[in-house]
Amino acid sequence: MTKWLIIVLILAFLIGSWSWVKPTADERRRVRLRNHAMSKGLKVESVKGQVRDRFAEPGQGGLLMLYWAPWSAEVAVDRRALLIPRRIEPGEDHRAIPGAEELPELSGAFKGWLADQRGIGFVWDESATIDDLEKPISWIRKLAQGAGH
Repeated sequence: MTKWLIIVLILAFLIGSWSWVKPTADERRRVRLRNHAMSKGLKVESVKGQVRDRFAEPGQGGLLMLYWAPWSAEVAVDRRALLIPRRIEPGEDHRAIPGAEELPELSGAFKGWLADQRGIGFVWDESATIDDLEKPISWIRKLAQGAGH
């Protein structure tokens, strides 16, 4: 009897350990979102510090991610004006970034547009779908390449 109890406990421990390391459905979904963005040439990183404070609502926990496209060599962006990351408000004139005034409003999971000397992107909490990514991705890719809209 004791032998069977030990075997059952070992099996329970192994099964419990395996399910603890297995990624959750939400983690797998986030990985798919990030891989989709990277396949389109974007870079993905978490938003921290003062930049996070500009986008997070007071008391909001959770992870905010920046999906961004690097500036191409041909784009006429003023990188000196973007040494400090800037939140881009749609409709405002941004002399440092040609075409940025045409950026649309973002809603829902998307918190806003961000530009710095490395590139331009959007901050969001990754709660939307891959289909919801297509429009913001196309905007930042065009701006980063200097095509505008």
